[in-house]
Amino acid sequence: MIDAAYMDEESGDRWHTSDFSKALRFYQSAFEWYSKAIEHSNEVSQMERIECHYNALRLLLLVYNQYTGSDCLDLSQLASVPEVLQAGSNCVLQEIDAIVAAHENAISISGNDASNDLLYNSAMVYLDVIENLENDPQATALAASKASTLFKQVFSNQVQEFQDSLNMTSQQIESPDNESVKTSAIRVTEIIETAISYLKLFRIYTDDDLDNLDLSVVEDLTSSLNEADNALTKILSAAHLSDDNNEIREHLDEYILAAEYFKNSGKDIELAIKSWESPTLPDSAERYMLAADSIQSILERQKLNTSSGGVSQPDLYWTALCKMNQYLKNAQELLQSLSQKKKSARIDQTIGLGNIILQMCSVYIARADIDLQRSLLNYPEAQKHKDLLGRNAVAFLKNALTLSKQTGGIRETALEKLQREKRRQEAQIRLFIIEGKSQTEISSSLNSILAQQEYEICSDCWYYKMIQQGQA
Repeated sequence: MIDAAYMDEESGDRWHTSDFSKALRFYQSAFEWYSKAIEHSNEVSQMERIECHYNALRLLLLVYNQYTGSDCLDLSQLASVPEVLQAGSNCVLQEIDAIVAAHENAISISGNDASNDLLYNSAMVYLDVIENLENDPQATALAASKASTLFKQVFSNQVQEFQDSLNMTSQQIESPDNESVKTSAIRVTEIIETAISYLKLFRIYTDDDLDNLDLSVVEDLTSSLNEADNALTKILSAAHLSDDNNEIREHLDEYILAAEYFKNSGKDIELAIKSWESPTLPDSAERYMLAADSIQSILERQKLNTSSGGVSQPDLYWTALCKMNQYLKNAQELLQSLSQKKKSARIDQTIGLGNIILQMCSVYIARADIDLQRSLLNYPEAQKHKDLLGRNAVAFLKNALTLSKQTGGIRETALEKLQREKRRQEAQIRLFIIEGKSQTEISSSLNSILAQQEYEICSDCWYYKMIQQGQA
């Protein structure tokens, strides 16, 4: 049973890059094998039963994120979904509340023996809960609090394990050997990954409307993350890591940027801009895209948008948009350079061209939204360059459209192809609105639920709403 489960899950992983429907069938079969192993405890060892229980939970979360939680996959288009759903309670496609209940039950049964992996995955489930909850501040705060408790426990456990291994090494030898350094690097990578996920929790929760936030949860998160940052600094100093450890460097750069977003969340726009322009930050496309997101989040938190469209402080809004545009331009240039190197095969082939194309499409669309906003502001500089900014917005969207039709090469996955299609729809819908097409005309051109949802999102933005109402 266990071997069959492993084999089916591996088959699902392989097919997921090319055929979602077939992959789902294998995942369902693997889940059923794991469930059978759990039920027939007399045929497997206690250790194997615990492992199967954990793997079944992990598979539930994996499938949820890849299928139900995906913003570019329409489940109704998959032929395997009806047959998988027939499994009922033993179906690998579960709603998030059922996945939460399953993880909570596993932690309750495990007690003090709950593994770091189980605790970490359970925390990640709560992140999905927060992202899916709307207009329920109490439930969101509870999920954030539970996730925070779990992340703190995992982080504390990992730090203790690292310190224990460090003490053991120092007792055995005066200077660390290659094997101990390698083990140390693995442990540090795991700690950094946990810290990044913990920071993601803060970002997801605080990106909600401030009126819906539980300030005690925010204060607890802030305090805990500051403590984690101090602990991580000490760990990195004691880890004896070489500067050429690329895996550590990549994880550390991601952590530095996530921590920067966290540190700027409570600042005003001017201070945040100054902080994001620090020369000590990694010079990467991710840095500039996250900086733009950070400024956007502050704009939304300060509620500069008026209910009738437009903004209440156009001068401040103009400054923020100009800086966001500059950040995204920097990201665009870095991505274009990376794309050219990729096509010339001068960089690691594991870095997919498909992912670079997706990032560039997102940057073009974001720059179009920014320039459209700038063109509609009641502000002298905006009015002076209104026509140019409007043309820029259209040009960016057309660039995104063109780019979204380019293949990511033989390594491009099925998911990346769907994401390219979603970027194409996002650009096309925006162009339709700018071109003045009616809601009926646009709706008739949308052939999927996901496209209709994107249209509704755009229509809710003050700048596209102004165009639709003829106020532009």
